[in-house]
Amino acid sequence: MDNLKQKVEELEKMTDEGEIVKQLREIGEIILTQYVVKVDNIIVEPLWVEAYYFNKNNFPDCNTHQRDKQKNRFNKAYFHEEGRGGFDVCLSHNNNYHLSFLFKYTLIDLQDGSEKKFKKQTEIYDSIGKTEEEIKDIENLENIMKPRNKECQIAYTERVGLTKGCFKGEKLALFCVED
Repeated sequence: MDNLKQKVEELEKMTDEGEIVKQLREIGEIILTQYVVKVDNIIVEPLWVEAYYFNKNNFPDCNTHQRDKQKNRFNKAYFHEEGRGGFDVCLSHNNNYHLSFLFKYTLIDLQDGSEKKFKKQTEIYDSIGKTEEEIKDIENLENIMKPRNKECQIAYTERVGLTKGCFKGEKLALFCVED
């Protein structure tokens, strides 16, 4: 987790958009290869993540929700408030910016002996938080990312389904080619 914290601290100080994109990719690679999310007895393995970073002075990505739940919540969950649209892991250290990674596609392991299930971002709710109360409880959990070691070749692409133009063409979505 120290490496991830260090990368985020470096990101906070950056001002060059190209360097920021590169750093967001590096953070995404760390998430894909070194972490899973664990909620109770459920493991969420990221297959595809998308970076969302809003810093009004250095990287004003208007596609970021800019919710308070995306600020100062390092290693905590953020569920999209509108239409149960997604599940993110927040990585911001303070209230000066918003930083989270959307888990676009995942494998869910219920650890009950059943097969892992492929889930899109809108289907994660069905597995880990069905009621508003469960979602609030999950969002309050500390340190939801747990270590793992996965080797894979990372590919980059544009984020999917964006409606606003700023940073729309940046390749801030990442996935393991083998997946």
